[in-house]
Amino acid sequence: DRSARLNFAGVLASLDALETARTPFGRIVHANVAYKDLVDLISHLCVAPHTVSVGYEPPESPWPDAALGAAFEEMMAGFKAAQFQDVNSPAYWSATDRGLAAYNRLIDAVQERMIAATAPWERCIAGRFLSPQRLPHQWIWRANQGADFHPFG
Repeated sequence: DRSARLNFAGVLASLDALETARTPFGRIVHANVAYKDLVDLISHLCVAPHTVSVGYEPPESPWPDAALGAAFEEMMAGFKAAQFQDVNSPAYWSATDRGLAAYNRLIDAVQERMIAATAPWERCIAGRFLSPQRLPHQWIWRANQGADFHPFG
């Protein structure tokens, strides 16, 4: 739960940075980092229905972006609710479907903000959620962070 919330906080931070970035390169990088955190969210939560854990707990304080925060919390609540249902039961699938529907809304809302903050040519480079353009820019971002990262070995 903590890791998923950290990823969501990363999405929000990247969106804020994207909207205030002064250069095209900055906008492209921040868009890709937000996309990475969206992928990490589902990577954490998609396994939740098959793990033993604690039930959903609301955040300690409200998210700075209430609309995106509501979609994220609904996603988390759905996947966490599925944990306590018999696998493949109607209640299990209902809870899982709620989580997936909220994730779809979150992706759509993030994508809308990306489109509003970037020029068409920047989106050609940055791509869309899960597009193949994302990968090279992750390499660039890591290189700019001083990471010792070599994509081809």
